[in-house]
Amino acid sequence: MAYSYVTYTGNGALTQFAVPFGYIRKEHIEVSLNGTVTAAFTWVNNATIQMNTAPANAVVVKILRITPVNASLVNFTDGSTPVASDFNTTNTQGLYTNQELRDISDSTNALSSQAVTAGQNATTAANNAAAVAASALSTANNANSTAQSTIATANTASANAAAAVSTANNASAAAAAAVNTANNASAAVGAATTTANNAAAAVAAATSAANGAVNTANAANATANTALGNSQTAITTANNASTAASNATTTANNASATANNASTAANNAVGTANAAAAAVANSLLFDVVANVAAIPANPANNKAVEVTNSTNIQAFSPLAGLPAGFVGASGLSVRIVYSTAGATWNFIQYFPNDPENRYLKLSGGTLTGAVIGTQTGNIIPFYFNTYAGLPSASTYHGAVAHAHDTGGLYYAHGGQWVQLAVAGASAGTISENEQTISSNYTLSAGYNGSSVGPVTVAAGVSVTVPANAVWAIL
Repeated sequence: MAYSYVTYTGNGALTQFAVPFGYIRKEHIEVSLNGTVTAAFTWVNNATIQMNTAPANAVVVKILRITPVNASLVNFTDGSTPVASDFNTTNTQGLYTNQELRDISDSTNALSSQAVTAGQNATTAANNAAAVAASALSTANNANSTAQSTIATANTASANAAAAVSTANNASAAAAAAVNTANNASAAVGAATTTANNAAAAVAAATSAANGAVNTANAANATANTALGNSQTAITTANNASTAASNATTTANNASATANNASTAANNAVGTANAAAAAVANSLLFDVVANVAAIPANPANNKAVEVTNSTNIQAFSPLAGLPAGFVGASGLSVRIVYSTAGATWNFIQYFPNDPENRYLKLSGGTLTGAVIGTQTGNIIPFYFNTYAGLPSASTYHGAVAHAHDTGGLYYAHGGQWVQLAVAGASAGTISENEQTISSNYTLSAGYNGSSVGPVTVAAGVSVTVPANAVWAIL
């Protein structure tokens, strides 16, 4: 099942098509007809599009999601307040791009499998063609043997016809001699009329026999000619069979070449699949450079660079997509990718080199800059179990703290914690103070102090009253 596309087949009437998968923005949806991208559609609702014209019968309608991979849809900056929707958008962008890469990989693997199957089928066809060629060659050899046998028979018939002609010629010569003898006999012996007549009859019989021999010779010659024609036909048939066998061999060779080409195509498809997998892996690799000055001056398209010291990158040019107000620093790495289409570097993301030291942990830490919050809704407890456990007032001048054991609220000033209020006091009506001073205390310069007694100063603890100052115990 595809995660990022769906296909339909047009019927000449249907115009509305469902978009069954999620997307972040409608401009991330691409529609194509038989592989040609088109913008001739509108949105019926968030899950349905409508073509301006119904796709013709058998036209393949493909709806494809293409989530941007060269720029983050949400950019976070220092001091901003992140919200859940921004994190969700960022996570969804990563999920959708991974799904689209998965679909591309699955499609490539399917094409590779089809190419391998085609190569195997072509190999089978080549083997079958080779078998047919072998059978044709065997048939041609048999035809050639038959032709040779026919030629031998024709040669025998021709020899027999020649012998018959010779016999007929001999008979004709004998008949002529007989006629001559008969004529001589008739002229020489008139009395031998009967003998002459008999001789004449014999001559007639010999003539008839000679004529019969001639006819037989002619028939034998015709038979020989027919046999010769048949043998020539057999030779032609054998030649045709030989040609067919040669053609079959050529076809087999072509089939073998086709099989080899299919196998090569399959290997190339596998190579393409591997290259696609490598491209997916390499698409996330950035060349690390030390600073802005080390950014390549003549980069190739899609060159990816990670600048580990991004100081002054806000002044670098050409650079597009840098978040407004972003200022590079030695502790921030910035990733950029070059595009020849716009002849510019494009900002991808930034991150701290040492997030442990740059960002405050949930478990606490020390901030080196100002803390600025919203006007209302902030809850920051300044709680300590004991007054003795308060940190150095000199180190944290201006800090506010609550000591649970005394119930007092204090602020750090002049190297000591000055009490602002105590639990149980009503603001503006009664001011309370501790009955025992349990830690050293020094009145602030230029100030007087008062306490309501009795007040006890704990052993080892002192209260310092500067010159010209007064501490009154009431």
